[in-house]
Amino acid sequence: MRRAAIAVDVVRPYLPGFALLVAGALLANVVAGAVDGLQPLVVAVGVGALVGNTVGTPPAVEPGVSVDKLFLETGIVLLGAAVVIEEFVAAGPTVLGLVVLAVAGGLLLAEAIARLLFRIDGATPSLLAAGASICGVSAVVAIGRVLDARGSAITFAAATVLLFDAATLVAFPLAGEWLGLTSRQFGVWAGVSMFSTGPVAAAGFA
Repeated sequence: MRRAAIAVDVVRPYLPGFALLVAGALLANVVAGAVDGLQPLVVAVGVGALVGNTVGTPPAVEPGVSVDKLFLETGIVLLGAAVVIEEFVAAGPTVLGLVVLAVAGGLLLAEAIARLLFRIDGATPSLLAAGASICGVSAVVAIGRVLDARGSAITFAAATVLLFDAATLVAFPLAGEWLGLTSRQFGVWAGVSMFSTGPVAAAGFA
């Protein structure tokens, strides 16, 4: 009983913040489910940025909210695990090679453009490169945590990725139709060049 009481005392300070994170995740899923093509992560980032820059985080929920990095990293691992190895093998060496080149080249090119052409310093170029080359806002948030980037840098990079997502969601289907691409050709092109998974799926149904 004593050990159980100690465990409860250790966990109790984290419960309000954990409950807030769960409520936010549920809200993001409900809102995203009501709007076609909208990702729960985008809603969650938007709500978090709005709350963080207006009312702030109440002291009572700080301990629980501060463990969000653990949940984020765990979610990224589980998301990666959802991609079955057989699917990679079935895609064939050509597609796999394109993916590797697109990710590596995109990271280097986006970072170089941000730093050398636009003279952006700090962690922002790396956040932009990750968002453009890996998996959109998810990568921005994950890399932002790893680099301990400022909230303003994460918000800027996420907003930039969302802006490009909106533009490519309109432009890619039109370009694919104009170029006369087959479904497979369009899917490979969109998959390796569009920023986020959601817009790729939406563009595929356009």
